[in-house]
Amino acid sequence: MAQNRFLCPFEILQSGSQPSEVYTVALSELQDLESEPLCHRIAARLLVGNCQLLDGKNDATVLTDSGRQIRDFVDSYAASMAICDLERGRFTIPSVCGKFREPTLGQLSLDGQARLHVTSREIDHCLSGLAAENSAWSTWVSYRHKALRFCEAARADQEKAQNILLYQRLIKVMAKLTHGVEIEIQKHMENLELRVQRTGAIIEELEPDIDRLREKLARVDSYISQDLDNTLKKSSESISSGLDDAANLRQIIAVMMQTVLDGTSHVSFAQERSMEVFHKGSNDLDKWAAVVATASASAMSLNSQIVSESKFNEFKYI
Repeated sequence: MAQNRFLCPFEILQSGSQPSEVYTVALSELQDLESEPLCHRIAARLLVGNCQLLDGKNDATVLTDSGRQIRDFVDSYAASMAICDLERGRFTIPSVCGKFREPTLGQLSLDGQARLHVTSREIDHCLSGLAAENSAWSTWVSYRHKALRFCEAARADQEKAQNILLYQRLIKVMAKLTHGVEIEIQKHMENLELRVQRTGAIIEELEPDIDRLREKLARVDSYISQDLDNTLKKSSESISSGLDDAANLRQIIAVMMQTVLDGTSHVSFAQERSMEVFHKGSNDLDKWAAVVATASASAMSLNSQIVSESKFNEFKYI
C-alpha cells in the first residue's frame, strides 16, 4: 500500500514540497549523503526507511522515555554512517563492527517494518570499539544527533507525500460522488420538468372552468353589490311595517280581551239572576203542587161522600 512505501532521501528532496527552515539543514545533509559513496547512501536509505520507529522522538526522549529498541536503532545507524566516514579516512575499523559496514548493509532490504540486523550486545561492543578512538567516537556522536534530524525531515516530507496521495484518492472519490450526484440531479430535474409539463397541461384544461367560475363570481358580486342591497332595504321596510302591524294587533287584542272580560262578568251576573228566578219558580211550583194535591184529595173525598149518599137514598126508597 502507499502508506507503507518510504521515500528515499533523494525522492524526498525531489518531491516538490517546501520544508520548513528547521528541516532545511537536515535535508541538505541528506542530499550530501546521496552524493557520498555507496556506503553512505545505503546507511541513509536504511535510516530513513526505518524512521517510523522514531515517530515523535527527539534527543531527550530517546534517552529518557524510550525503550532499548529505539536507542539501539539510533546507535546502530549512527555507527554505520560513522564507520562509512572512518573508512573513507582510512581509519582502522574495530573488528566487532563488521556487521555495521557496507558489505553487510548492502544485503539488507526494506520490507515496511522497522527492524535491526544486529543485537543490542553487538551494538554495545561496536560502540566500545569506536570509543577507543576519539575521532571515531566524535564522528559517531555527531551522526547520532543527525539521525533524529534526518528522521524528522524525512517524516515531514513523507507525511506530505502521503497527504498528497490521500488527497488524490479523495479527489477521485469526490469526482465519483459528484458524478453520481449530477446523474441523480439530472434525473430529478427531468422528473420535475415532466411534472411541470403535466401541471401546465392540467392548468390549460382548467382554464375554461376557471373562466366560467370567474363569470359566476362576477355575477354573484354584482348581485351582492346591487340586488341584494335593494332586497335588504325592502326587507327592512317590510320588517318595520310588520312591527307597526304587530303593535296595532296587540292593541286590538287588548281591547278584545277587555271586552270579553266585561261580557263574561255580565253573563255571570245574568246567570246568577236566572238561577235565583229558577229556584223561586221551583218553590212556587212545589206550593201549587201541594195545593193541587190537597184539592184533589178534597175532591176525591167529596166524591166518595156523594156516591155513598146516593146509594143510601136508593136503598131507602125500596
